[in-house]
Amino acid sequence: MTSPLIYYSRSASTTDWHCPRKRYLGYQWRGKGLAADALALELFTGTVAHDGLAAIAHGVPIDDIALAGAQQMRDALRVENADDEAETFMEENAALVEGMLRGFHKHVWPRMMAQYPEIVNIEGETTYPHDGPNGEKLVFQARGDLLLRDKEGNLWYP
Repeated sequence: MTSPLIYYSRSASTTDWHCPRKRYLGYQWRGKGLAADALALELFTGTVAHDGLAAIAHGVPIDDIALAGAQQMRDALRVENADDEAETFMEENAALVEGMLRGFHKHVWPRMMAQYPEIVNIEGETTYPHDGPNGEKLVFQARGDLLLRDKEGNLWYP
């Protein structure tokens, strides 16, 4: 028996807009989709930065966040018996992540908190049930990075 509800997500929907096969392989194949074994440097950098931004929202001290992010990059890029070029590459990427996190914390975060002083949800699952065009029951699911409330009580998803 199948569920009378149809669940869908933002990431699967937007992937489908670009390539239905990529959506199927990434989200539906064998019920859960495929994932790559290795992580590209750009994606790893974004993941480390994302985790750092979530930690900022949770109130973790910026020194702890920035140093941990830099160390994650070093650990990921460290090569045994590395030459000077590999060592420089590792340190440059560690400094990049540390700088991005410290810059966001100092220049962006205070302005966001002044404009949207209430943090409603950090990386929490949100669902929106609604009816489909043919009467089917649909549930939209999203895991937003940050849900804020402004001084007037309006919700904002930056």
